[in-house]
Amino acid sequence: MFRGALICIVLFGAAGLVVAEDTMTPEARIENILNRIPARWWEGGWDHRKEIDGIISKYHDRTDLRVKQILYYGDWYYSNNYYDSAIEFYQKVLKNFPTETPVSTAMRHLADLYSYRMNRPMDAERLYQQVFEKYPKSKDAALA
Repeated sequence: MFRGALICIVLFGAAGLVVAEDTMTPEARIENILNRIPARWWEGGWDHRKEIDGIISKYHDRTDLRVKQILYYGDWYYSNNYYDSAIEFYQKVLKNFPTETPVSTAMRHLADLYSYRMNRPMDAERLYQQVFEKYPKSKDAALA
């Protein structure tokens, strides 16, 4: 009897979670995914690309969501040591979405990649300086 009740609770809980996620805005769904990435994201071990792609496929006309997807991919490639691909995605953010909020984050992550993984201190310094100058009040300026 007890085991049957436990299964019922688990199934109900899982169904409730699915319904709750279906009623969330796309912004909230992406934020939920981003919140599951470890604080030390650059160490890897996480991959939610399919979930992000699923959201974006429904809202492909939303630039604000698309830029988060591209930044996410850059971070994923960085964390899995695919540095050339990470650079490509960070540069897409910088080139194609210059007015979107995550630009300072893409710039700082690219600088971190140059500094900590690719031994390119001059390129890193140039980007850190741009973060300070263009986004002085951003959290990325404080972290750069």
